[in-house]
Amino acid sequence: MEIQPIPPGNQALGAAISCANTPRLQEPPAPSPTAQPSPPLTFLVAIVTETWNSLQLNPNLVQDLSAPPLQTMTAGEGSILSILCATVSGIVAMTTQLDTVATHLSEIRKENQELRSNLHDLCLKFTYKSGTH
Repeated sequence: MEIQPIPPGNQALGAAISCANTPRLQEPPAPSPTAQPSPPLTFLVAIVTETWNSLQLNPNLVQDLSAPPLQTMTAGEGSILSILCATVSGIVAMTTQLDTVATHLSEIRKENQELRSNLHDLCLKFTYKSGTH
C-alpha cells in the first residue's frame, strides 16, 4: 500500500505528528515577587492563615507561607494547598460541632439521671403515703 503525500493545507499537522517530542502542558511562570499578589494568591494567604489559626499551630513549627513565598508556588501546588486547607477547615468545623453535641449530650444525661432520681423519690413518697410499702 502506497502512502499518499500530505496535502499542503495539512503540512503543519503532519510536522507536529512527525515531531519526536510530544507537546507537554506547562504551567505559566510564577509572577515576579515584586508584583502585587493576584486575587488567587491573596485568597490562598487568607485561607492558609485562617487554617493555621484554627489549628492553633506553633509558628516556629510551620513554614512561612505569606504572600512572597506563595508567589513562587505553581498553580498546581496552590490548588492542592487550598483544597487541603479547606479540608482541614471542614474537619475543624465538624470537630467543633461534635464537641458541642457531646457537651449537650452529657448535660442531657445528667438531667436525665436527676429526673430518674426525682421520679424514684416521688414513687417512694407515693407508695409510703398510700400505705403499700
